[in-house]
Amino acid sequence: MHVLFSLVDSAGAPVSYDERREGHVSEIAGQFVAGVLRQLPSLCAMTAPLPISYMRLVPGHWSAGFNAFGLRNREAAVRIAPNWRGAGANPVRQFNMELRTADGGASPHLVHGLIVRAGLQGIREKLPTPPVLEKMPADLSEPEREALGIRRLPGSLDEALELMVADDLVRSWFSPNLFDAYVSLKRTELRILEGLSPSELCERYRNVY
Repeated sequence: MHVLFSLVDSAGAPVSYDERREGHVSEIAGQFVAGVLRQLPSLCAMTAPLPISYMRLVPGHWSAGFNAFGLRNREAAVRIAPNWRGAGANPVRQFNMELRTADGGASPHLVHGLIVRAGLQGIREKLPTPPVLEKMPADLSEPEREALGIRRLPGSLDEALELMVADDLVRSWFSPNLFDAYVSLKRTELRILEGLSPSELCERYRNVY
C-alpha cells in the first residue's frame, strides 16, 4: 500500500516541484519529507502494524529497510515517484512523493494523518531536505548512513511499538485513550502470536484478512 502525496498551496496550485533543486524537490516539499522520515521509525508501528509486516521491511526486498529518500529508488522509504515524460507532460502537475512503508494491514486514516502531521512538523521546523539517494542504503557503510541521517527501520512490531511509545511528538498527536488502546491492542496481538513460525504467522493473517 504505497501512499503517494504532493503539496498544494491555498489556491490548489502544486508546490512540490522545483527544477532548480536536487531531485526537483521544492524546499517546502523537502521539509515535509524530512519531517516524515525523521519520525518514520516510530510511525512504523501504525504504517506497518502486523508482525508479518516486518518480513517485508528488510534491505534487499525492493522495499524499505531504512528511512532514506530516493529518486526511483526501490529501497527508499520515501521516493520520488516515476512520472510520464512524453510530449505535453507537465512535471509540475504529476510530481509526487511515495511512502513505501505502509501495507494493507494499516488503517488508511491513521497512515494519511501521520504523514500530514509529521510532514507539517518538518515544515514548521524548516528541516533540511534529505539527500536524494541513488545507491541502495544497505550498500552504504554505517558511517556514511550516519552522516546522511539514515537510520535502520525497526525490525519487528515490538521494536516499532517501543520507539513509538518513547516518541513524545508522535504521542502528542493522539488522545491518551486512543494511543494507549492501540499500543495495548498490538501488544496483546503479539502475545497471542508468540512462538509461531513465519509460515504459521502468515497463515493466521491470511485466514483473518
